[in-house]
Amino acid sequence: MDIRGTGETLGFSAQLAAIYTELARCSGLFCRKRFDWSLTEYELLLTLWEAEDALSFAQLADFLILRTNTLWHMVPPLADRGLVTVQNDQKDRRLGRLQLSTSGSDLVTECCESLFAFSKGVAQESLPDTEYDRFLRTGIGRNLDVLRGHPADFELKRLPEAAQGVEFTIFIRGILEKWRQCVQDQCQLTFNEFRVLHVLSDIPSLRVQDIAERLLAPRSQVSLSKRHLRKRGLVREFSNPFDGRSVLIALTPTGRRILEEVLPNLDAITVPTHHPGSEEGVMVLRAWHSRMYYNLKRHHGNIVESL
Repeated sequence: MDIRGTGETLGFSAQLAAIYTELARCSGLFCRKRFDWSLTEYELLLTLWEAEDALSFAQLADFLILRTNTLWHMVPPLADRGLVTVQNDQKDRRLGRLQLSTSGSDLVTECCESLFAFSKGVAQESLPDTEYDRFLRTGIGRNLDVLRGHPADFELKRLPEAAQGVEFTIFIRGILEKWRQCVQDQCQLTFNEFRVLHVLSDIPSLRVQDIAERLLAPRSQVSLSKRHLRKRGLVREFSNPFDGRSVLIALTPTGRRILEEVLPNLDAITVPTHHPGSEEGVMVLRAWHSRMYYNLKRHHGNIVESL
């Protein structure tokens, strides 16, 4: 059965993968450079801020789509910095509860607002606020529930007034991980290698720099992926007939066969988790994604300097 169905849907695409990969990278760099937090530490703190209650390790691991032992390693440095307080349970460590401190609340509010201001000035530049609120700020929770496999067992009681909520950030990280795992399980490629393969599916041949530009990726990363794909016999290189100083890269029949096998499974992950509730919503999000991709592409070379 075609997962796309008969109506308008949003499936896996090179553009969508580029947007999410770049947003996750930029958000992670921003949190590390400005606040010395990892992206998952930021998500943990913002979740506690939005929940307004102490939450157990088990609740947080489920909501954040993380392993509980990952949280156990994350929390001590945050507690040492006075950002969270820990209420241990003597019988079951998983039932220990975390709460945001006053200083943690102040810092996470500042980080949330400044990260959103950065994002609005780059990826979301010129996007209408009303549609943003409807589809990406308050509406993403339903799609995150689909991605997670069930609703959260606690309620987020507040949402930043001038920023995006934590669910959008978790959703991006979660969908990227689902895609990575799917690709790894099915064809033993990294997600970056698969993205190089995928961008060649509709174009006869491209230079490394052209692929890097389309993927919003460093040229060195694309070159490394290309070498591995060549060894696997999934792409081939040949001289550029219009410029003897460069080479072109193209899919092999084996590479195309792998794409045809993997893409339906990526669609099976993407379509149900990108359901805005109506065909009108699908068209709005498509337009948004195109604009966000254009913005990220235009700012790509200067993003690190602007952090």
